[in-house]
Amino acid sequence: MLRRTLMCFFALIFVISGCPKQEISEPAPPPPPPSKPATKSPQRIFSAVPSQSTSVFESNPHQGLLVKSRGKERVAYDMATPFSETITLESGQRCFLAGDASGQAGWSIDDFLLIEIQGTAETKRFIIGTTASVYYKGNLVEQLGTTGSNFSPDDIDLTPHLPKGEPVKLTISALDFVGIGHVSDLYLIIR
Repeated sequence: MLRRTLMCFFALIFVISGCPKQEISEPAPPPPPPSKPATKSPQRIFSAVPSQSTSVFESNPHQGLLVKSRGKERVAYDMATPFSETITLESGQRCFLAGDASGQAGWSIDDFLLIEIQGTAETKRFIIGTTASVYYKGNLVEQLGTTGSNFSPDDIDLTPHLPKGEPVKLTISALDFVGIGHVSDLYLIIR
C-alpha cells in the first residue's frame, strides 16, 4: 500500500512539474474589417444581338414577366444571358448605361431592358425601352426614362436608384416579346 501511495505521489509531482505555466493574456484584437472591393467599371452587360425574329428567343421565357400590349398578354423572352453583378456605388459616383466602354456611345434595344436592384430591404424593378405595360408577378413595373429604342449615354442614369456605400445585386435582362428583337453592345459605367 505504501508503495502504491509513493507511486501515486511521484506520478502527481511528475505531472505537475511537466505542465507548462498557463498565463492569462488579453484576447487578440479583431482583424480589421475587409476593405470593400471596388466595383469594376466599365463592365460589358451585353454583346450586340442582331435583329432576329421573336421565334428565335422563344426557348428562353423570362419567368414572372407578362407584357400587356394591344389588348393581348404576351410572354417576354431573354435575348441574351441576363447580366448579374453585386455593385457598390460610393458617394460622388454615377452609374449609367452606355454603348461602349468609354461611356460616350449611345445604345439601342427592341423591345426593352428589365433592371432589377436587389438591396437588403427590397428589390426595385424598372423597364427601359419600347413596350406597353409590363407586370412582374402581377405588379406593374415602372418605366425608367423615356419610351424609345435608341438612347444616348446620359439618358439612363441609375444613380438615384442605388443606395450609397451599400452593396446591391444588379440584374439587367434584354427582353423581346413580339416581332423582331435586338440589343446593341451595352456597358455599365461607374465613375
